[in-house]
Amino acid sequence: MASDLKRPASRLTIIIIVVLAVSAAVIAMWRVSTTSTVQEAPYFPPGHIQIASNQKPETPAEKSNAPAAQAVENTAAAAQVPATVTPSTPAASVTPAAPATPVTPATPAASPAPAASPNPEPAKKQALGSEPSLSDIRDSVEQWRQSWQSKQAASYIEFYHPGFPNLTAFARQKNSVMGRAEFIEVKVSELKLSLEPGFTKAQFKQHYRSNTYESFDIKTQHWVMTNSGPRIIEETIQSRGR
Repeated sequence: MASDLKRPASRLTIIIIVVLAVSAAVIAMWRVSTTSTVQEAPYFPPGHIQIASNQKPETPAEKSNAPAAQAVENTAAAAQVPATVTPSTPAASVTPAAPATPVTPATPAASPAPAASPNPEPAKKQALGSEPSLSDIRDSVEQWRQSWQSKQAASYIEFYHPGFPNLTAFARQKNSVMGRAEFIEVKVSELKLSLEPGFTKAQFKQHYRSNTYESFDIKTQHWVMTNSGPRIIEETIQSRGR
């Protein structure tokens, strides 16, 4: 009877021992697996260089070549990294240009005024040689008078310089008058001559008479020297009545 009571107790003890053993084994295996997967990161003081567990310490030769190798590594890394465009500094704001001054519409051109008589001064300056002498002008005035009085229109017009104002219209008018007149009489008196810069001035009293017209005038002529002799470049008439 006593032996029968000891057997269940023995069995229970064995079971407890087995359970404890299995538990201990399970706990031991768990600790091992946990230790192998999770490791505490080692502490490195400031300035300490960390060496990987699979990397052996560098030799002095390797240390001397380290900068070059690092430069090559940096170059390769830079080639792999896409270049980034640094945004340019915003340009200084441009001061807006001042508004353009409005263009004032042009005033309609006024009707052209009657053309004034050409200034004889340019023709005087283009004269060849010096001013005609007083004796040359005295003779020229007499020849001019005779050609007018004899109604020789072509000879009379030749005494006028090509630069004489409105020479074409003047020659046409003289040709018409001389062609209609039955006679012409021209008298010159009180002739006064003077040398001026670029020309010689002749001033005299003129008495003109024809079968249709008669006048008493004071005439002033400016004579210049040309290759063909003295020529009248300007002529003015002032009526003096009788």
